[in-house]
Amino acid sequence: MIDLVTYGLILKITLERRKEMKRIIWICIIIFWILAAVKLGLTPLSIIEGFPRGLEYLNRIIPPDIQYLSRLGPALIETYLIAIVSLGIAVTFALPTSFLGAFTTSPHPLVYHMVRIIFNLCRGFPPIFLALLLVSMLGLGPLPAVLALAIHNIGTLGKYFSEGNEASECTQISEAMRLDGANWFQVIIYGYIPMLKTLYIGYILYYFEFSVRASTYLGLVGAGGIGIYLKEAVSLFQYQRVGTIVLLIFTMVMVNDLISAQIRKRIKQ
Repeated sequence: MIDLVTYGLILKITLERRKEMKRIIWICIIIFWILAAVKLGLTPLSIIEGFPRGLEYLNRIIPPDIQYLSRLGPALIETYLIAIVSLGIAVTFALPTSFLGAFTTSPHPLVYHMVRIIFNLCRGFPPIFLALLLVSMLGLGPLPAVLALAIHNIGTLGKYFSEGNEASECTQISEAMRLDGANWFQVIIYGYIPMLKTLYIGYILYYFEFSVRASTYLGLVGAGGIGIYLKEAVSLFQYQRVGTIVLLIFTMVMVNDLISAQIRKRIKQ
């Protein structure tokens, strides 16, 4: 039998080897990151050399053309409408199907895998690619942006909702409800949704902010919103108008963040 002293020495050596292995792994990760950065041209010299050009561009867009804001009102409203409508479509599809895509609530493993494949397909394509495809099918305008964001958000929200359902502590409650005679729909409606509504709302708010930001650059491919004006200003070298649009987008992001923070506070109270 191994005495306590020998066991202690073996344990000490094992722990030291584990620590040494962790150090080696971290050193390998850092070396790999440095080599990847150099391969991509991310070096201090390249950043320093590009800094004066960046300052020159900033000097061109500052000060922004404030009078140009009056023309951006309809595009700003359209940008928010794209985000709201696309997110509404995504939540309508993603929330119900997320229970089919969670192994704790899915009625059958085959259904679980099929729903997960659909989620992966939807979120596997970036919104800009979907917008390009839909613009070629449906023409210019906000409709391609709405559908592109809706498809992408169905995949992402569906995945997050499903993982939230799986990681929740609703399993015991759902089992108790089933013992009381509740069916699958009643367990979902009266068990999971009331307990996880804060989680769902948090994801929805985050993807509302994402949808607003995404709808700004989808206009660069002709899919409506304020991005169309940004593309026009860049193409015509109207730098001060570019500065105005960038300032407006930054303000939108800040306002959205403040509103989302207030909504989260009210939900937690």
